[in-house]
Amino acid sequence: MKLARVFACSALGLCIAIPVVAHSQSGTTSGGSASATAGSADSQKRSMHAKKGQTRKQIFDRLDTNHDGMISRSEAQADPDLVAIFVDMDANSDGQLSPVEFVIVPIALEDGTAVQ
Repeated sequence: MKLARVFACSALGLCIAIPVVAHSQSGTTSGGSASATAGSADSQKRSMHAKKGQTRKQIFDRLDTNHDGMISRSEAQADPDLVAIFVDMDANSDGQLSPVEFVIVPIALEDGTAVQ
């Protein structure tokens, strides 16, 4: 296994590097990176699920109930899928997901396609 970095950038141009473990045999990365195959069993159990037509921003805004621009660990409790991957997605370990960190959260629609 190798340590790789995935860069996630928000619409505002803010970018962060997120360390992930790269598996040399399959070429995929763990930690829910964008390169994981959406249809694989591992990514299905390690991704949030959304209804058709929902955007990433709508999902973030729904979870950010106090509208402070962050998803706290307590706000994440509203989505069991997010709770399961929260620690892995919290790149700076501050107990919150910023919009930049949320960019790399794997989200799959009901039909298995990834939400961009």
